[in-house]
Amino acid sequence: MRRDLKNRRLKRDLPASVENEAPIAEQPRPRIPASEYDAICYKTETGRSWGGRTNIYILFRIIGGSQDGTELFMACTYHPKGKLSQRYKYYVQWTLAKGAPPKKGERLSPKVFCGKMYRVLVRDTQIRHSNGKLMADCLQYSVVDSIIETQTGIPMS
Repeated sequence: MRRDLKNRRLKRDLPASVENEAPIAEQPRPRIPASEYDAICYKTETGRSWGGRTNIYILFRIIGGSQDGTELFMACTYHPKGKLSQRYKYYVQWTLAKGAPPKKGERLSPKVFCGKMYRVLVRDTQIRHSNGKLMADCLQYSVVDSIIETQTGIPMS
């Protein structure tokens, strides 16, 4: 009985605008068949991952085929003021986008990606619960895993 009174008191103390302050769901991320696609990089952004690392997000738009217009991203660990070796995904992808490895001391600017057409490899994420089991299929989404090659020219629409 005492517990019921406490719960009722808590419910009464909530502001009437709780419904209006509830978070709003963002657009679900797209899921497309894992395969190779032609895509244009239209933007790069930096952000923080769950672990607090700085990531660069390279945003691509699929060109042609049944997935035309689908927007996907590739996440790479990024050290804006640090040094990167060949072991880092960003270093490898930057080298493929530029068409040559960087010279010693060269800054690896994300601008090298934008406005070019690529052949990319798309895969599904593997989002897991804390116990290691995969989350529901409806929570998985597609990401660009890697750039396979830089293609010349941008198709005219």
